[in-house]
Amino acid sequence: MLVYTWSVHFIHLYWLTIIGCSCGILFLLLLVVSILKFIFQPRRVTLELIHAEVVVYLLIGLCGIFIYGLIKVMHPGSFSHANPSSSSFVFSYFSFVTLTILGYGDISPIAQVAQSSAILEAIIGQLYLTVLVARLVGMQIAQGDAGEDCSRDHGCGFDIIR
Repeated sequence: MLVYTWSVHFIHLYWLTIIGCSCGILFLLLLVVSILKFIFQPRRVTLELIHAEVVVYLLIGLCGIFIYGLIKVMHPGSFSHANPSSSSFVFSYFSFVTLTILGYGDISPIAQVAQSSAILEAIIGQLYLTVLVARLVGMQIAQGDAGEDCSRDHGCGFDIIR
């Protein structure tokens, strides 16, 4: 990925960008799957578990950056205000705005493939958050019902074990 990141600034090859974005997507998805395996192991609510769940959410947003970059290369003109020299920051902004359903203002998907990807990312982002919160609350209630004592109360409704 490091070679791709540096070479894309000096060598503007269509196939290099496609390979780089595809490798980025694959790498991030493998990371997400491996962390999700860790998350869904039976355990108590710990700070480590919460950190892992936050990391997966952020990795989903990073994966969106590569997906939108790939769409830009394969389907030019798919986004409003995304010229060919757009930096990855534009797609970072777009991906996290989509993931959090903050809303669009200055850049928006125009082509169907871009719109479909934005819809999918928005749905994944919202479902992940609702499932995450429901799971954490359920686990915390189960821990409380089991009579387990927690070492600290952080005042947020969860007793988090370090």
